[in-house]
Amino acid sequence: EETMRTGETPGGTVRILPVLAAGFLYAVSDEIHQIFVPGRSGEPRDVLIDTSGVLIGICLVRFHFSLRERRKRKHPRTLPEV
Repeated sequence: EETMRTGETPGGTVRILPVLAAGFLYAVSDEIHQIFVPGRSGEPRDVLIDTSGVLIGICLVRFHFSLRERRKRKHPRTLPEV
């Protein structure tokens, strides 16, 4: 369950490749689409910019979860006994 929620494997490696690949493929498809729109053009540079945005997003999410995990370790919540 923890792996599903955080995306981390037991070894601590985050599975970012599928997310990065999806972002890259979406950026490529968007640029291909723009080739067919009058007044627009598909630019490889824009694919790089979009993919960089995906990487920044991944880093921000990792940072958020690391802060959250650190806070959990520092202040563990105890469950009431039933």
